[in-house]
Amino acid sequence: MTVMSEKEVLASRMGFANPELVNRLEARLPQMLEELAALSDLESPTNSLDALGTCARYLETLGTTLLGKRPQRLQSEGRNHLLWQFGETPRIVLVGHYDTVHPLGTVLRFPFSIDGDVARGPGVCDMKGGVIIAMHVVRELLESRGPEALDGLCLFLNCDEEIGSPTSKAFIWELAKTTKYAVGFENAIDWRIKTERRGTSHYNIIVKGRSAHAGDAASVNGINAIHELCAQVAVVDAIADAEAGTCITPTTAAAGTTTNTVPEDASMWVDVRARTKAEQQRVDREIRLLKPLVTAATIKVAGGIEQPPMPDTSSLRLFEIAAEVSKELGFGELFRMAVGGAADTCRFADAGTEAIDGFGAVGGGDHSDREWIYTGSLSRQAALAAGLVEKLLSLP
Repeated sequence: MTVMSEKEVLASRMGFANPELVNRLEARLPQMLEELAALSDLESPTNSLDALGTCARYLETLGTTLLGKRPQRLQSEGRNHLLWQFGETPRIVLVGHYDTVHPLGTVLRFPFSIDGDVARGPGVCDMKGGVIIAMHVVRELLESRGPEALDGLCLFLNCDEEIGSPTSKAFIWELAKTTKYAVGFENAIDWRIKTERRGTSHYNIIVKGRSAHAGDAASVNGINAIHELCAQVAVVDAIADAEAGTCITPTTAAAGTTTNTVPEDASMWVDVRARTKAEQQRVDREIRLLKPLVTAATIKVAGGIEQPPMPDTSSLRLFEIAAEVSKELGFGELFRMAVGGAADTCRFADAGTEAIDGFGAVGGGDHSDREWIYTGSLSRQAALAAGLVEKLLSLP
């Protein structure tokens, strides 16, 4: 018996063309929009455990209906991360999150709505549209191939991605031990697939001076923490390296107590984005070596590296397969892009998994009251992702 190599198996599948797949998912679009409307109107800000619990129960019920089985609840610190797993060993993981940045009450002023081919509402783009797409990808594969053929396929949805996945990253690392492919359902921009993501780090630079009456000889009696903090902004900015793709941005700052007191305390948060792990670690070292520039002030650095980068080396082979699927389904040429935002596919890539992202809804306005998607992107992206996953399931 001749055993085909992975490359030979892949080549044998490249003739695949399945217009019925597109038609079936387009027929399911009204259902997908109804489910997205319900999911969008169920608010799920990352910091509200009660709201997240309500949203998780909805997704459990919906997933049980669509996928024929209840998810595992992976619980940590009061949060419920959901995992649907077919077979014993995870091999292909579809990745998403159901938390949003929108605070409770947003839906009252910005409810789900559809106007022509555009849907709006909190979380429709980032990334509840992607959650619905991922569920229907699995549903389609169940209907077309049967549950036995999905051995190794998982759908993982967490509820703390917007704050760096602090309680779910342990579950991600565990999945990544055996996972060969990770497909992310974060939103797509201009129909482009995300093949590279920068890693993220956040630092709180805390300055300690000495308070004094502002009317006294402050240069003698006080140490102005604001002076030190302002001096550090230039130092931090200089650590960035645009050519290497490393971006450093001071984002928020706080200082002082009263208008007539030399401020003793000051601090600022710094956002770091890096294309490579080496750059991420270089910045980490340099920020932790910050020294005071004002006599007798002290500096403390809190925070650190959060999400590693997702380099294009982890995604290019998957993109090539997806590009073939796009042509076979009649969608034409598929384009890719690099983005500055991190996501959970970064952790899979860091663990050695082949990872790709951007199979969610096509839209924009993330993290704002202008969030929107093209309605038709739900079925189209689902068809593209289902075609990709079908090929991956056929590989050894």
